[in-house]
Amino acid sequence: MTTLIPKFDLKNGGSTPIGAINRTIFEKLSDVISVKDFGAIGDGIVDDTDAIQAAITAVSDGGGLYFPDGTYAVTEIFFDKTYQKIVFAGNATIKGIADSATDAIVHIVRRQCIFTNMTINGNYNLNYTASLQWHSNVDGSVYPGFVRVHDLTIQNSKIGILYGAATSPIDAPVSENHLTGYLTRGVERCIVLNQPNGVLFMTNCTLDCQQYEWPSDDWSYTVANCIENMQCTLSVSNCEFVKATSNDGWGIINRSTLTLNAVTAEIASQNFFIGDGSETHILGYYNHFWNNSTTGFFGSDLNATAYISATDLLYSKGAGAVGAGKGLFDFNTSTSIVAKFENCKFIGQTNSALLATDTNGYYTQANVYIKNSYIVDTANSYSNTISMSDDNAAWYYQFQDIAKYNVVAGGPNATAAIVASGSINFANALQLTSTDSTSITVATKLDIDGSIRITNRAPILQFSMKVVSATQFYGSVTALYYDDAGVFISSQALGVNGVIGPFTSISGAQEYVTVSRTLSPPLNAAQVSIRFGISSYAQVWRIGNVKVY
Repeated sequence: MTTLIPKFDLKNGGSTPIGAINRTIFEKLSDVISVKDFGAIGDGIVDDTDAIQAAITAVSDGGGLYFPDGTYAVTEIFFDKTYQKIVFAGNATIKGIADSATDAIVHIVRRQCIFTNMTINGNYNLNYTASLQWHSNVDGSVYPGFVRVHDLTIQNSKIGILYGAATSPIDAPVSENHLTGYLTRGVERCIVLNQPNGVLFMTNCTLDCQQYEWPSDDWSYTVANCIENMQCTLSVSNCEFVKATSNDGWGIINRSTLTLNAVTAEIASQNFFIGDGSETHILGYYNHFWNNSTTGFFGSDLNATAYISATDLLYSKGAGAVGAGKGLFDFNTSTSIVAKFENCKFIGQTNSALLATDTNGYYTQANVYIKNSYIVDTANSYSNTISMSDDNAAWYYQFQDIAKYNVVAGGPNATAAIVASGSINFANALQLTSTDSTSITVATKLDIDGSIRITNRAPILQFSMKVVSATQFYGSVTALYYDDAGVFISSQALGVNGVIGPFTSISGAQEYVTVSRTLSPPLNAAQVSIRFGISSYAQVWRIGNVKVY
């Protein structure tokens, strides 16, 4: 084709700009390759899968591809070229029409591509695992790194983005990827990440986890969430989580590494965080929740270790919320939780609600550190500072689950059992019973916080006992110290010859005695085991949760 494009500028009245040249029509039209150049119709009815895949294949690595306005019905398409720039017009949408089980409507599988203004409509189609799958090939030799996705919208899908694989993910560097401006509507699970060696940065996103127009039978509240991070390093900045499920769903499930920075949430869920073997870091976070009547803001439901740190967290019970709430934590069966909060503000709460026991009726083994924070009870218009630390920057407020104690009973007439304590401070207690002079012992281990070790501070052990007999009560309490390898170092008797007491039975309903003792751990001590015992008397001792602060 030799016809020339005249050198003119309509904005300048037809004058020729300095430096303009004539080009062939073929050369001019080659500047932009459209999917319609390969036969895509875009009417939402005709299957455009083959036409779009042909266009992707024809565009060279580093080239650009354009989707004009229209609804492009496809079964499954793969963006499998590198360096491509894919641009969608304002009203261009990809719609999934698969009639059998299919992994995703759109796949991103190559490096250093840029996607702009892509909209995917899951079309309520239950044949798809996800609308968009961002993943390597089957052996990990080809993977999508350094990819940027701008202004992505996903609608009406069970899973919006699957980053990695639903099961058996390939260990590949699906990393250095950026997702900016991701918006969901009618998506049950907005983003699921299951990618070893995966890194994703999310910025300026609104994840609206709600059923909207979905038929009720096709929507499950119990699995709905805004973020489900199984395996990945995920960083989220300047984003909003909206109506993040209800009933038994979660706002965020994090079983890997998650950082939230300047994030806002309007939560309608019964549960919000779940950290199972995870690390969750929060810097500047606002949560306005609707309903928090049964479980805590943070939770863990597996036998695993979880770590949570929060700075400048604003946790607000909204005007529409019902119930007193269970406060910050629901540790459930988790074997270890470390939670640190600094410069945080809790609105619409009380001390008793914020630090309430979890659904099991007692704290599990956990370390809770709160510093320079306060509670505002909007109903009673007062502010209450909570700073579970001290002026020497030692953060420590540790709970030990009484049910996790290792019980050793000596003699046929000595028993130990978990019972209802009857105390307003804790629901369960360990009851040690001796009907003769046979001894009975119970012990548990605490981690000694690094700040205590560094400053050689003396933590305070506080525990409560319930005297149920009319006689005087005696008991022994001993601290046993261990190093980082678990090797015994030394012991400390917490009383005269290790004996605490005597205490006379207290009249009235409570009948509790609270005892505090100062611990003196060696500098190289990493753990302390607190051993309680009764001997020489027929008596009952009820021990509640142990606090070291």
